[in-house]
Amino acid sequence: MPGTAHRYVPDYTPEPRSHGIVVTVPKQNKEMLEAKLDDPGWAFWGLSRNPKNFKSGDLLYICFDNAIRHVFTTGQIEYGPLPPCEYAEGYNPPIVDGGIRIWLSEAYDVDPPYPYKGFQGFRYSETVYGEEKN
Repeated sequence: MPGTAHRYVPDYTPEPRSHGIVVTVPKQNKEMLEAKLDDPGWAFWGLSRNPKNFKSGDLLYICFDNAIRHVFTTGQIEYGPLPPCEYAEGYNPPIVDGGIRIWLSEAYDVDPPYPYKGFQGFRYSETVYGEEKN
């Protein structure tokens, strides 16, 4: 994988599982992303459909401003349908049938950021990092 993930600790590289998904955060949602990065143990990510073979411990890569800049390790996964989370702040929609709520565990920066154009939905990290970039 290009770049190195780190959490502000010199000479430390996490070795979580390699399987994961990539999602895009629009520029107007920068504050939401920063809140999740500041306190990942109390943050989650909701998806309207369940990625194949995605399990607790897999990675959630964040594409922001046309680059993959952050990665989260994941904790518990809850399967929809689910009501909004009672104790969450901010945007907190219910999870539809077939969707999932992914609780986040640890947050890391990708250094240097990996250039990648934003998109809707999610992609599997193997396809993103396997593509040739010109």
